Amino acid sequence: MKGVQSVNQWVQTHAEGPAAYYKVALYAPYLYGLVQMVILALFPLAALWALWPGHWKALLNFGKLFVSVKLWVVCWAALAAFNQGRYSRIQGRRTLIHHATTALAGLAARERQCTLEHSED
Repeated sequence: MKGVQSVNQWVQTHAEGPAAYYKVALYAPYLYGLVQMVILALFPLAALWALWPGHWKALLNFGKLFVSVKLWVVCWAALAAFNQGRYSRIQGRRTLIHHATTALAGLAARERQCTLEHSED
């Protein structure tokens, strides 16, 4: 029984955590784009609502919401740098999350290179 529990704990620690981080890192740009698209699509409604007497703060609130969504990228970058440093220092060894972030950076560089090659053609 203890062997099964220790295997389950190892899987949760070393596999499920990095996998969840990878999934969030993979789908975050799509979520960001979708939320930004919805907010921009609702701008005409906010502008019309601001024309209604006494509701001039609608544009101010819309602007605050839009800026907060635009700051997601800055927060994600800070969180990624923090996590990469934290996971690489655990017990002086590199973990799976470090390899996952390194692989994501390599994939992004390769995609940029392919995009540049296709744009030159």
